[in-house]
Amino acid sequence: MLLHTVGVSYGGHAEKAYFDDTVLKPFYRLVLPMFFALSGYLVAGSLVRSKTIGAFLGLRIIRIYPALAVEVLVW
Repeated sequence: MLLHTVGVSYGGHAEKAYFDDTVLKPFYRLVLPMFFALSGYLVAGSLVRSKTIGAFLGLRIIRIYPALAVEVLVW
């Protein structure tokens, strides 16, 4: 979120300049792949625990739909 805040507030050029000069640059490059890997493990664990594909999909819908509905209404 910090990366996007700088870009939105000061423009894309400021985001690049700000984060290219920091010692944490390698960490920023790893955060997104780590997030997707962790999410994949959690979703796969949910799939393994579900008794049927229908139950798994139902749980995913229950998990995603409320946030999606709020985002659509807010937008």
